[in-house]
Amino acid sequence: VGDQAHIFKYEQGGSASLGGIMPHIIPVQPDGTLAFEDIEHAIRGNNIHFPRTRLVAIENTQGTLGGLPLSPQYMQDIADLAHKHGLVLHVDGARIFNASTHFNVPVADMVTDADSVTFCLSKGLCAPVGSIIVGSKEFIAEARRVRKVLGGGMRQVGVLAAAGLIALHDMSKRLQVDHDNAHYLAESLSEVPGVDVMSSATNFVFFLLKEDAKLSPAEFVTEMKSRKIILSPYPGFERKFRCVMHYWIDRERIDTVVNNMKAILS
Repeated sequence: VGDQAHIFKYEQGGSASLGGIMPHIIPVQPDGTLAFEDIEHAIRGNNIHFPRTRLVAIENTQGTLGGLPLSPQYMQDIADLAHKHGLVLHVDGARIFNASTHFNVPVADMVTDADSVTFCLSKGLCAPVGSIIVGSKEFIAEARRVRKVLGGGMRQVGVLAAAGLIALHDMSKRLQVDHDNAHYLAESLSEVPGVDVMSSATNFVFFLLKEDAKLSPAEFVTEMKSRKIILSPYPGFERKFRCVMHYWIDRERIDTVVNNMKAILS
């Protein structure tokens, strides 16, 4: 699993504390991928000193690096590599529909040979709540047992499932609008003094408040809040901010944010 993977960094070590799993961390490349030579080097052989390697986990899109989409060919190749070594491939596809939109291919074609996939209904697809796990019939039967013992069951969930169906059938078709808006935001932010903008491939935009900016990060956050705009630094970074486009963010709101930033940073 990658050192920037959400399931490694932001889940409180749940794979170890709940699953008894010891992650073997390898570096995420600048394009969001895991290098195949790193994966093969990390596979532990049949040595009693080491835990057995069972699984490769990949994140698509890669969120920590700005929503980077991993190509269908890469997804096929990493599945082939995992299976060659007798491992299973899990795809953390919280935003896999954004990757699908970026490459203009069906979601199923992004994960054809993955052994399990998760994706989120409440991120880009804008349902009020919910995630989906996909796998074989036997895998899902076991997942239901694990969900039960962890307290993950819900009653009654039909109203949420109905919202999830709208997310799948309707909201998935408009994700290109979010990608276009992210590109528009990135271009607009490039005109704001004291700000460095990371390139946007899907619906994420990261920007950095420069050291020589007119305001400190704390002052910037306070001033924006006084203008009814809530921003907070990305976890673990004082000057890094993340903006995520979705159904409820339009060009008018983007212009409002950018114009207020120009006003206080100029």
